[in-house]
Amino acid sequence: MIYAKDLDGKKITASPNGKATCPYCNSELIAKCGHINIHHWAHKVKVNECPFKQESAWHLKWKSLFPKERCEVRIEKNGKVKIADGVLPNGKVVEFQNSPISWDEIKEREAFYDNMCWVFNCREPYKEERFYFLERKKGFWYYQSKVHPEINHNEHQKYFCFKWKHARKSIMACEKPVYLDLGEDILRLIYLEPRKYHSGVGVLRPKEDLHNYILGKRIEKTKFQNYSVVHHR
Repeated sequence: MIYAKDLDGKKITASPNGKATCPYCNSELIAKCGHINIHHWAHKVKVNECPFKQESAWHLKWKSLFPKERCEVRIEKNGKVKIADGVLPNGKVVEFQNSPISWDEIKEREAFYDNMCWVFNCREPYKEERFYFLERKKGFWYYQSKVHPEINHNEHQKYFCFKWKHARKSIMACEKPVYLDLGEDILRLIYLEPRKYHSGVGVLRPKEDLHNYILGKRIEKTKFQNYSVVHHR
């Protein structure tokens, strides 16, 4: 985690030899202040039921973009407590997901937060070309717009069709907006087909757009017609 709780209950960042407790389970934490990963806190003794028991460098890096007051926000509802990874300026919760997650856990988080979106780590399959983009003609988008009303075939240039071998099947459970982190780009998922080689459609945006949105900066409209991907098949 990026922030821990000091003796006065205030959020503090990790510092060498620092001492603090977990804001979720109140267990003792130790500061991790190396030269490779972002400085963060870790449990001194593993606590299985704590959502902060282990976080990847990818997870920590995304959360570090949020200002202190919107990072790792404690939310209480109906007697339940969760720590949101980050909250956008408009109040929407962002959950970053690197490790496997169950269908039930996705449903439970969406019901709890309601106003939220997901960012899934898809860098490895994209790098290994298990996730790749396809070329399609305009007529294809006209057909897709009949099946998926959210697709406007007159603006087909901004949509990208892909295939994803060994896709995260649990993403099919998501009813809230889903973004896939491909490295340099972010794909806003429109739909994902449940097949052996999962196919789908999304809108591609530069990663900096999401960075700026997290920071509360104004985002200029991207000219999708001139936007290209690193590789396709």
